[in-house]
Amino acid sequence: MSFYYIALLVFGVLVFGAFIFITWYGIKNLFPGSGDPANVAKSFSEIIKNYSQLILGLFVVLVITALLLEKIVSPESGLSIISLIVGYILGSRINLMGKQ
Repeated sequence: MSFYYIALLVFGVLVFGAFIFITWYGIKNLFPGSGDPANVAKSFSEIIKNYSQLILGLFVVLVITALLLEKIVSPESGLSIISLIVGYILGSRINLMGKQ
């Protein structure tokens, strides 16, 4: 097994663990008996959607980068996919910042 795949596995486990911890912490401490449950659920589902989109995008970029470094994927195809994913992530972040 290559170093890149082990690093990706460790990254995936750490990010997933951090995501689970943040959601658990957010449920227990951010919304203890405050406000309308529908508003809390709506805001929490938006948070989960945004962060999961970002985490999955970063993971795919790292996987493609590892495949590029191992010379499994050609640079012509790998770099175009990376630029597409990064552009989508940045575009969705800018769109979300404009809504506030």
